[in-house]
Amino acid sequence: MHSVLEIIAKRVVTSSGKIYGNKEARQQLRREISEILARTVTDFKRGRLSTVYLPPAYPLDGFEYALAPVISENPEETYARLAALLGELAGRARYMHERWREAAEKCVETAAIEDSKTRDFVWTLLSINKEMLLHIAKQIAYPTRMGVEGAITAIYEFIMLNNCAPVFLKCKDIPLGRSRQDKWSKRLFAVARVYDGLLVILGAAFHWDLAKILRHRFRRYESYSLRPTVFTRMFIHALLGNVKVENYISAYRDFVECITSLSERPAEVIASHCAEVLNRWRAAGAMTDDFLVRAVTYTLYDLINSILRP
Repeated sequence: MHSVLEIIAKRVVTSSGKIYGNKEARQQLRREISEILARTVTDFKRGRLSTVYLPPAYPLDGFEYALAPVISENPEETYARLAALLGELAGRARYMHERWREAAEKCVETAAIEDSKTRDFVWTLLSINKEMLLHIAKQIAYPTRMGVEGAITAIYEFIMLNNCAPVFLKCKDIPLGRSRQDKWSKRLFAVARVYDGLLVILGAAFHWDLAKILRHRFRRYESYSLRPTVFTRMFIHALLGNVKVENYISAYRDFVECITSLSERPAEVIASHCAEVLNRWRAAGAMTDDFLVRAVTYTLYDLINSILRP
């Protein structure tokens, strides 16, 4: 039986280890997800459902394949899947696509890596694992810039901090497929997009960008700006085992329910009211900073209005 983490990773990337889906397929999946979210929001507001789930992303573009395996017509099931996913990640689960494994082996061979520490570093780069997820989450929680250009920039930071830039430079242009454009760096970017999706669907990062899609320094692949939410630090505590997975999910659930129930009121009023909901989770790491509360509130507010729009 496949784990939630494995199912999500396989939906985000193709059998060749690259990012999945074309424009038409993404649009269709996004419509389907939006319709499910719209129905659950409406039913929750009418008292037909006891809870509601929304991801902090507006627009949803780019997060469809991460969302698809967890979204359900029954939000209780959605939260159960998210709890299972976070439990996997906190329990040091590791997922490595077969093509990522091949890319790691070629890097080790091409760069003539002999020491075990550097080999482990390459394998860490090309897999979904707790160590890297913690690093990315910390980069988002304590940003040195307005927003992280997707998980890929945090991964580059990880490479620099571990003094492994020479290894990356030797491996980044290794050809892996039939096309000359299919290089090792594309596998690394696919890994990063899985992290992007995981952080957003779990509420540990938010994406709000109407006008543009940021691109990383090589200007070849799309990357989405990520910013900290009121739950990013609590998420880190959950990964470290300092906060129960169930409590983290409950905190995010409470906040989403509050915003959704008040979504017909002005966003500023919603942010002020729902900040009070976070107070019960402050000891566990939830933030009540006015800027963060407003940022996440506005993101969810815009998402609700967009999916309910005729």
